[in-house]
Amino acid sequence: MPTIGRNTDIVILWGGFRVDLPGVQAFSASQIVDEIRQHPFNNDPCAADLPAGWRGQVTFIRDAGSFDALTASIEANFLDGCVVNTGALFQYIREPDGSQSTFEFAGLTFRAENTGAYQASGVVRQTLGFTASRRRKL
Repeated sequence: MPTIGRNTDIVILWGGFRVDLPGVQAFSASQIVDEIRQHPFNNDPCAADLPAGWRGQVTFIRDAGSFDALTASIEANFLDGCVVNTGALFQYIREPDGSQSTFEFAGLTFRAENTGAYQASGVVRQTLGFTASRRRKL
C-alpha cells in the first residue's frame, strides 16, 4: 500500500504556541541546494549540491482561527519593533506498515499566502508558505 496524503498531520510550534493545522488538504516540501560547479582547465568538471534549507507549502481547512491569530501576533510584534523568531513545523506520517515517521523542519519562517475565500456555502481553505533551515528525521 503506498503512502497517501491523508496519512500526514502537520503541527507548528512557535514561541511557546502549538498550532495543529486541521484538515490538511495539501503539503509539499522541496530541498533547497546551492549548486557548486567547477570547470578546471586541466581536469574533468566537478560538482556538488550543498544542502541550503527547505521550502514548502501547506493548504488546510480554516479552524477556529488559531493560524490567523498566530500570523496576526507575529505581524504585530514585528511592527512594534520586536525580533521575529523562528519556529518549527512537524510532519507526522503514518506509514503503510503501521509505523510513524516524524520530520522536523527547524528554523521555520512562514507567510500566509492565502487566508481564504469566504463563500456562503464553501469551506475556507488557507495556504501557508514556509522556509526552514533544515529538515531532520526524529
